[in-house]
Amino acid sequence: MFIKKCLLVLIITNVILIPLQAQSICFSIDAPGVYDLSDIEGDPTDVNDAIVCIDSSDVIVDFHNGILFQTAGNQVGGLTGIRVNCGLNNITIRNATIRSLTGKGINVLEGCSNINIENIEIVDCDEGGILFEGTVANSITNGLITNCFIDSCTGADANAAYGLRLIESENISIDNVIFQANDAGTTANGFGASLEFCRVCRMSNCQAVANGGDQLGVGIAVIQSQWTTIEDCDVLNTVARDAASTSRAAGFLLDQSTHSNLENCLSKHNTNLLAQAFGFESNAGNGNLFIQCLSQNNIGDVRAAGFAFRNNELRSSIFRSESRGNNGGASGEGLGIFLDTAQQCDISCNQLNSNTGLTGYGLRDTVTNTTNLIAGNSAFNNTSGGFNVTRTMGTFPVVTAQVGDFSAIADISKYFNIEFTVGP
Repeated sequence: MFIKKCLLVLIITNVILIPLQAQSICFSIDAPGVYDLSDIEGDPTDVNDAIVCIDSSDVIVDFHNGILFQTAGNQVGGLTGIRVNCGLNNITIRNATIRSLTGKGINVLEGCSNINIENIEIVDCDEGGILFEGTVANSITNGLITNCFIDSCTGADANAAYGLRLIESENISIDNVIFQANDAGTTANGFGASLEFCRVCRMSNCQAVANGGDQLGVGIAVIQSQWTTIEDCDVLNTVARDAASTSRAAGFLLDQSTHSNLENCLSKHNTNLLAQAFGFESNAGNGNLFIQCLSQNNIGDVRAAGFAFRNNELRSSIFRSESRGNNGGASGEGLGIFLDTAQQCDISCNQLNSNTGLTGYGLRDTVTNTTNLIAGNSAFNNTSGGFNVTRTMGTFPVVTAQVGDFSAIADISKYFNIEFTVGP
């Protein structure tokens, strides 16, 4: 039960102006139309309630920059700002601030389609900012999330923190969204955005800043998904805090995903001072592609790598990208590219500079007689050398050239890698 204040509804399709009195249950939008709402205060007495429930298809809700919030001092759990119930179509939610809730900002349930979320600011919603919760049998299809800001969703009841979470969704576009400070601290994992079991989803012009968690902190994650495209997105200052061997901060994480493309993306200053940090990490996937991406200044006490292909990543590529200034500290390793049991991957035409630590390489491959094509890359100013690749048959093609003197490489094959030095 909760109280709503300053609420006005206009149903244009019926041309009726309806003033509402205080309500004791979730305000239900249960007929098609265009609804103009303003500020609403929720004062729940029951857990897992919602301030606005959308129960009809063909609805546009415009809050005209109004605020949805929970009464100060009310700590009843699970209060959601806007809930879109199962199986609805053609829903638009726009122009609202949702803040200080014990539940989710916006929650879209299974089987919905054509969901548009525009110009929404979500701050301090414990269970997450925007959550699409599809199922295997009833995915959420066709949607747009644009021009949103999601900040300080920190998780509830020791659960993970999420700015945005899409589960079992298809053909969803996310454009011009900022995910900031969605951080579970030392309690659980934290994600700026997480796309899970998604198909043909797209993200562009987004930024994830200062998101994090305990064993796993991720700026943007793509988990068990297919055909995802991420373009022109930046991840900065992701943090993980645990010292476990599997603990890591990752700017971008692809986990068991296939045929995903990341292009012109930036990942920097991702940090785990007790374990591992990666700018871009892809695990156990197939056919993923990283093109013209930059990874810089990631810091990990055990290992820091700009790009990491791990756990039998297969037939994926890093092409025309840069990885520089990754720092493993006094006791760890700093790597431009880390290939850890990756197979048949194409690592071509990348720049790998100034990766440092107790040991530091432009590129390290853990498999002797690698099956990966490592060709046309250049490395400079790494602590231990340009390339750590071991072969027991044949030779790994590396040419050494001094900075400023390109005569040694003028006629070499495009398949040779180059290690630049400052002198003989």
